[in-house]
Amino acid sequence: MLKNLNFKRRLQIGFGTLITLIVILGLVSFFSISTASKSFSKYRSIARTTNITGRIQSNMLKLRMNVKNFQVNGDSVFIEDY
Repeated sequence: MLKNLNFKRRLQIGFGTLITLIVILGLVSFFSISTASKSFSKYRSIARTTNITGRIQSNMLKLRMNVKNFQVNGDSVFIEDY
């Protein structure tokens, strides 16, 4: 089939095929990066929420420790921290 075509037409078909493959590769890459970006944004949101939750848990532990220390010692310093 290709033997019947002249050199110019063979080059056009070859480069046309390459350009089509490059465009397809570019589109797949674009959508993959877009999906990865959305997934990273979701991960970042979850990580921030987890970080805030950890801080709240830490503060609650400090509060419990101050209450316990006040109950044991009766020192007013622990009330101020509370």
